[in-house]
Amino acid sequence: MSETRPLGILGDAGAVRGRIWTRREALAVVASLAETRDFGSRAESRTHNFQFPQIILQPRSLSVVAGTTAYFGAVAAGDDLQYRWTRDGDPIPGAIADHLVLAHVTKAEEGAYRLVVTNSMGHVTSDAAQLEVDPLHMVATPVVEPGNFEVDDAMEKRNLIHGTLRPTVLDALPLELRIKVFALRGGTATQLPDACVEVAHCDAVGVRSGVEAGEGQKESTLGQTWLRGHQWTDPHGKATFKTIYPGWTPGRATHVSVRVRAYDEEADVTREVTTDLFFDDVTSDLVNSYPPYRVGHRVFNSEDCVYATQLANGDKAGGELTVHLDGSPNYGYTADFNFALVMA
Repeated sequence: MSETRPLGILGDAGAVRGRIWTRREALAVVASLAETRDFGSRAESRTHNFQFPQIILQPRSLSVVAGTTAYFGAVAAGDDLQYRWTRDGDPIPGAIADHLVLAHVTKAEEGAYRLVVTNSMGHVTSDAAQLEVDPLHMVATPVVEPGNFEVDDAMEKRNLIHGTLRPTVLDALPLELRIKVFALRGGTATQLPDACVEVAHCDAVGVRSGVEAGEGQKESTLGQTWLRGHQWTDPHGKATFKTIYPGWTPGRATHVSVRVRAYDEEADVTREVTTDLFFDDVTSDLVNSYPPYRVGHRVFNSEDCVYATQLANGDKAGGELTVHLDGSPNYGYTADFNFALVMA
């Protein structure tokens, strides 16, 4: 009896469905199914259940950078299979293969992608694979002059709150600032590790560290380094800072100053971006209603000299320099922003 049994890797239909396969393993399963048809009527009987379309390898969710390529693939078993991809339940024109390639993806293409596999026995639909498209907010063109930055080993830190007892820092609303850095080469974006990301901003009442009295504030904070520091991006191009939601300084909208540098093997700077990142006015108004934030009339984004800088396409620079915020005054906020450095 055992001589007519198909390959032991197959087991029963439930085992095949329950296992997580690599693409190579799944293709081997499909090939073995075809081979069993030559083993006689008893083997044909055992493989009959596999003629109904089955998805052995499910498509996987993706998170890609805008302008790059997204690839979905699946492996199915059965006879005379036909394929159709859908997004959010709607068929995608021309997407009739077991894989789907989306070139130069945009934010509008986000959604749930599924593969429908059909033959004369019926059809089966894959699990949903979510596509997230991470927008690139800017290229390596500084829009402001370098600010009050001092990069040195002593200031390499994740926690920017550390090193002060100021209530306008410790009692302010927490913010996790998450910055990703990408290298753009020939239209392709890749995560950039070992880039230096430096940030600096004021406390809840507009006071900055490392500044002499008279430079827009009454007190001198020379030698102090709270709410400023730098990190090197990890293998995924990411740097995360624990800080506070910034207040505002006279004449400026709520912002964080950022400098991003890329280095070559000789530790020479090859690319640099220096700019300010902004926060939406509605959230900033809400935050400033809580103590210890400064009260009074603050400058809105549209009134800020950097935010209002005009780009070549006529848009305001601030529209491309606004962080993505999530959170609330009860629990604090997260702020995300992506930098793209154009590499030679």
